[in-house]
Amino acid sequence: RRKVCGGCLNQVSTSLVRHLLGSEHPLWHTAVPLTGYEISHGGHTSRFDLPAGVAMDRVQLDQSLVNRAIELGVTFVDSTVAKLLEPLAAMIGFGE
Repeated sequence: RRKVCGGCLNQVSTSLVRHLLGSEHPLWHTAVPLTGYEISHGGHTSRFDLPAGVAMDRVQLDQSLVNRAIELGVTFVDSTVAKLLEPLAAMIGFGE
């Protein structure tokens, strides 16, 4: 479903998604690099740099992650609530 936020990924999230989906996944072709943001008020503007990150379509990201999980043997049941019991990184061996 469409969501207001959640499509902006920081360096850690980008690395995790790249690890799960691979560097050649089509999502990377439409990802928009995020380098900073601006805040304006009363004729003044301030710019703040961000560490490397990207913005992706949240619906496509979610569906790609579901598809990958199914490829890895997960049984996907839509409209189900799940609770993470241990850190995700430890569960998938990320960072080893």
